[in-house]
Amino acid sequence: ELSRKVEEKTSELTEIFERVTDGFIALDKNFCYTYMNKKAGRLTHRDPASMIGKNVWEEFPDAVGSSTYEAFNKAMKEQQYVSNTDHYAPLDLWQENFIYPSPNGLSIFIRDITERKRSEKEINKVKDLADKLIDSLPGVFYFYDADGKFIRWNKQFEEVTGYSTSEIASMHPIEFFPEEEKSYIAERIEGVFQKGVNDADAHFLTKTGEKIPYYFKAVLINYEGGPCLLGNGIDITERKKAETELKASEQK
Repeated sequence: ELSRKVEEKTSELTEIFERVTDGFIALDKNFCYTYMNKKAGRLTHRDPASMIGKNVWEEFPDAVGSSTYEAFNKAMKEQQYVSNTDHYAPLDLWQENFIYPSPNGLSIFIRDITERKRSEKEINKVKDLADKLIDSLPGVFYFYDADGKFIRWNKQFEEVTGYSTSEIASMHPIEFFPEEEKSYIAERIEGVFQKGVNDADAHFLTKTGEKIPYYFKAVLINYEGGPCLLGNGIDITERKKAETELKASEQK
């Protein structure tokens, strides 16, 4: 009767571990398998039944010294819950491990995050390309929301104004213009949010107080559910100089 009950409970537990969407393995205190569910078998390309009694590091020698190796040993030694993220190159498997220790061994849930990591990699590639394109644009590039909080800008914006990344992040667009032009710029910015597009001819004020003549053009876009201003500015110092010289020539 006792044997039958043990068999029933073992069957119930096995069924539970087979139903979970994560891989699940159990190791004894010598890091030998006592259980592996089918999901873990698929993740590691192993037959669960054949793994019982085998040492995890002998089966996966490339994992010795890895983040997972350190996490397993730490959990066993300190008898505390540990989690880690690791990439196992031979299987091209990105995994999140949730490790629960006991004096007799470890219970480990393994979550396959390979697709998520691949998506993150693709997103980072696109972001890197966007960064390069933005930084290669002629003039300054800027992007801020309706409250004037900067979301993006290019390197040239920092180089021209002399402000650092952290300083720009905490500033309002109006602060980059001299006092006598602030009301004009505020009006032109408001025009973008009302009409969808606008421009401005004003002086860009640097951190050192230098005033550089710039021509700005901006458009309204929707970003993350809210209206934002996307624009760029071109240094027109030479144009202004030519206009002044032309006026002087005409007067003569």
